[in-house]
Amino acid sequence: MAGSGAGVPFTHPDRQGDVRQAATEWTAESLLRRLEAVLACRTALDQNVKPEIAVEAMMTVLTHPAGSSRAG
Repeated sequence: MAGSGAGVPFTHPDRQGDVRQAATEWTAESLLRRLEAVLACRTALDQNVKPEIAVEAMMTVLTHPAGSSRAG
């Protein structure tokens, strides 16, 4: 599959299983929601939102992105 990263060495080999699982289970939509959550967290921190609140909101989306077709 094009863009699969086959043959590319992992920076953190101990996370290889997690990366491969995400690559096979996450939908494009859930990946975009996760990226948006990270950007929203950065924006919130720039606007002086308490870090605990900003990171908690981000982690909620990272672990349970709304609208994904699977739990991943």
